[in-house]
Amino acid sequence: MVKLILRSITALLVLSFSLHAAELEAEKLDRIYSPQTAQTFHNIACDILEPEYVSVRDAKEAIVLIKAAHRLDETMNNMLPQLLDAVEIDEETDHSDFVKKLLYRYVTASSDSELAMRGISYLLNQAPTRERREEILDAFNSDIGSTNEQFSSRLSTFLGSLIAETGDFKRASRQFKLAYEKDPYNVVAFEKLSEIDPESVNVVNMGPYLRRKIVLDPYSLELTLDFADYAFKYGLFKIARDTYEYAADLFVYENPDQKIPQRVYMPWVISAYNVEHGEAKCIKIINRIRQQGDFNIYVEYISIMSEPLSRSERMDKLSGLAETGEQMLETNNPMVTEQQLAFFYFFLNRNTQKGIEMAKRAYARNADSVDVRALYAYSLFESGDMESAKQIVEEIKTYNQIAAYTGAMISLEENNESEAMKLLRSCIEMQPGELISHKAKEVMRENESNYVPAYDAFTLRQNLEKAFGDSLIPKFYRPEDVITTKLSLNGVEFSYGAKLGLYVIITNNGRQPIVVNENAFFKGNILVKAKVAGDIEGAKPIEIRKKITPVSPIRPGGTLAVPMPIKTAAPTLDRILERFPQANLVITFQAYFDSYENESGELASKIVPATTTAKRLGVVLTEDLLEKRIQSLQEGYAGQKINTLRLLNGLVAERKAAKNYGVVYKRNALPDSVLKEAFDISLADMNWQVKFLMLNVLRGASDLLDAKEKFSNALDDDHWPVRLLSLYALTNIPQSSDFQKVIDWMYQADEQELIRKMALIAGAVPEAAEEEY
Repeated sequence: MVKLILRSITALLVLSFSLHAAELEAEKLDRIYSPQTAQTFHNIACDILEPEYVSVRDAKEAIVLIKAAHRLDETMNNMLPQLLDAVEIDEETDHSDFVKKLLYRYVTASSDSELAMRGISYLLNQAPTRERREEILDAFNSDIGSTNEQFSSRLSTFLGSLIAETGDFKRASRQFKLAYEKDPYNVVAFEKLSEIDPESVNVVNMGPYLRRKIVLDPYSLELTLDFADYAFKYGLFKIARDTYEYAADLFVYENPDQKIPQRVYMPWVISAYNVEHGEAKCIKIINRIRQQGDFNIYVEYISIMSEPLSRSERMDKLSGLAETGEQMLETNNPMVTEQQLAFFYFFLNRNTQKGIEMAKRAYARNADSVDVRALYAYSLFESGDMESAKQIVEEIKTYNQIAAYTGAMISLEENNESEAMKLLRSCIEMQPGELISHKAKEVMRENESNYVPAYDAFTLRQNLEKAFGDSLIPKFYRPEDVITTKLSLNGVEFSYGAKLGLYVIITNNGRQPIVVNENAFFKGNILVKAKVAGDIEGAKPIEIRKKITPVSPIRPGGTLAVPMPIKTAAPTLDRILERFPQANLVITFQAYFDSYENESGELASKIVPATTTAKRLGVVLTEDLLEKRIQSLQEGYAGQKINTLRLLNGLVAERKAAKNYGVVYKRNALPDSVLKEAFDISLADMNWQVKFLMLNVLRGASDLLDAKEKFSNALDDDHWPVRLLSLYALTNIPQSSDFQKVIDWMYQADEQELIRKMALIAGAVPEAAEEEY
């Protein structure tokens, strides 16, 4: 072996260095384009990076091979994930230039921004200063921001956060506004904007923001109530009523054994009460609350006020309600309290003495409650003790409606009408729809004054309708009815070498868009588990993971097709398909979405999982088939030769792979004589790509043939991909100490930068090469 290596070195040294340099220069002028060769280098890189632990040396080798693939086919845009995996391991080297190059290639109008932002994060981490990080973000936004609005929005958010660190909130605010304009579902940008520039966030733009958060996560009760409360506060009572109904349906769906809580049903009922000509709907809502066994004196009051009754009938019913309330209180029924009855007697069914009595009892029971203190202050006012009442309400009248109303009554008694009207407006503005607000409006009218809201409800509604159209009012649907998924393949049966073509299809059957991002209901985490059965046993379930952030929401009635690249995302499955060409395989795929472990410790999915099965038909290896394949190497077209070499690669790999799994099929062995003949024909082929692919087959058959000699001879090939593959293969085969001279010389004599880098990774010592030669 030593003699062979030295002979190879001597043969190479005979060549004139200047001639070799001229040839390389000519090669640079006539750049090689070979997608097949590029894909092979990429596949090798994927294999290197697949294990759970990858060394720095392995990562460096993978980077060189990915660079080689890019040079051979610059249109390849699927290598960024592997490059980022590798450069994050090789921390000692800054690969920013190459990452940037692939990032520019990757980002298109339909690119998923999750991977792109991972690339941006790498570049920012490598940047030495904050100024340089700003420059990177600004440059990307300028160059390709218009290509992908969501990606651009995230860049602007990132840039705004960096600028905010300097205290230049004006510049940062512009970036956050730009980010929100590009992607109105970028809640991070809006929230950052509200932090540094509160004046730019107002009642008008807050409504669409809160409504979009329901689009983001339609199954968040908190977000639903936020928008309902907004509509209720600003007098959009029909929107509020219907959104609280959505909240009620959502609560029942998520808590089927629980009652709708008062936090949901009270504003729901009051909103309905405030809707003009909405009495019938209001009664319907109240009946639903009654059916769950609840009694609420305010709800029952609204029911009486909503029914078509005469004045005397209404008064009789109110008296009956008061009597029922007191009876329930005396029997310690928890559904009625002294506080409720005090409010009822003061403001709903006037009985001052009973109101005073209940307010005192409520205060004795719970003096810490702000509402109770306000009611007690009102009772003092009604009792004529205005000074004591004034002392209590002074601290709480700015945020408590009853206290503000009480303060207004005191001001009227003191003939300070201006202050009284100011306090009544304040009372109403806190919650215009509340029952106390109706009382405050009555007092204003009695004093020849009218309440004019600060924000016109009609204008606010128009603003919302412009943004959401017919989907403004959310309607509840179960997740399984809104989002349906399936797994799609190119076919249920496929042959050896055919592309599987696995896609996850997500369909929106709802009335509003489905947004997929980190702040949404579906955060974009897809897990596909593949189980391989059939002619092999012992294959563990294979996981294919992908995180997606689509460039735009899935529109109602629309679908999103997510490719799941087997070769790069599941190299183990890809190898099984390649290395068992004669096996008939059955592959079952099951997709999980935002998967988690349930209470039983089992894998579960936020969205209903999707399942499909595919059958891979094995090659029937016969003497006739082998003869035809060998003949194709001699006489066939390039494509036929490549297919033959792919099959030979699989048959060679099958010998080793069978040792790792239980093989339950009769495998016809590939005769060594056939393999040798194929090597001899391919290595003599005038098409260097055929030679390259045959050498790649040789990597898996190094124990069957004299691989070292063939790889060593190929170090002198005119085509750099052949030389690079051969050097990589030799560095991964056990060698004697004399091999150091080979890698030293390759570093010194080969002007192809990638080959020199591979030699350095293998341990070339530049100084030693220079001294030797």
